[in-house]
Amino acid sequence: MKWFAGGKERQEAVLKILVVLNDSLSDEMPEKPLKELIAKYILEFRSPNRPVPYILNAFNLEVAHCLRENQIELSKRQLQAFEKIRQLSNIKYAFSI
Repeated sequence: MKWFAGGKERQEAVLKILVVLNDSLSDEMPEKPLKELIAKYILEFRSPNRPVPYILNAFNLEVAHCLRENQIELSKRQLQAFEKIRQLSNIKYAFSI
């Protein structure tokens, strides 16, 4: 995705990743809190009430907290998915003086 992509493009890309991630997690502990968190953000990304960059920022913070608090170990594929979401969160602002 281009660095200048808008919120709609980011929203669609993140939703695809989140659905796959949600399916890859079990309903058992310790993954259950993460699965619930992802389900919450799937709903939020489907009908955002705030700008997508803000949702992405909040998601990244909550995921980090959830992983640490619940000591969840992710598979390599899951880690790669979260890395893609983190990359989609990076927005570069270009301007000239």
